[in-house]
Amino acid sequence: MKGRSNRGKKPKRNAQNELLAPNSARLRINLNLINKNEYYDMFSEYMAMALKKAQYKIIDDEYPYFAEVPELDGVWATGKTIEDCRNELIEVIEEWIVARLQRGLSIPTINGQTIGTPPRETVAVV
Repeated sequence: MKGRSNRGKKPKRNAQNELLAPNSARLRINLNLINKNEYYDMFSEYMAMALKKAQYKIIDDEYPYFAEVPELDGVWATGKTIEDCRNELIEVIEEWIVARLQRGLSIPTINGQTIGTPPRETVAVV
């Protein structure tokens, strides 16, 4: 079994520049409310720190490389090669962050890095 991933189902933006989750539910964050460069820098720094914290091991499986980030509950991935595993882990972390933001849950701090959320306007989930 490959890790938790919705490969090929990256979040999209609607006409109001709001992130859309893979199931088309509207994410409650409008990126027009914040400085986009600041958000992307914050996201990139968080991703880099999460990947530094990743722990890899070899398991007895069709996809023998396994990785997890202990600070991020439920985040893990597998792959046939270490590169596949790392790429899968990156996708899983991205999707995990989107899912937490969509549900209004906080993002845990990793070595001082976090992803803050801007002031939000409540938007109905469709």
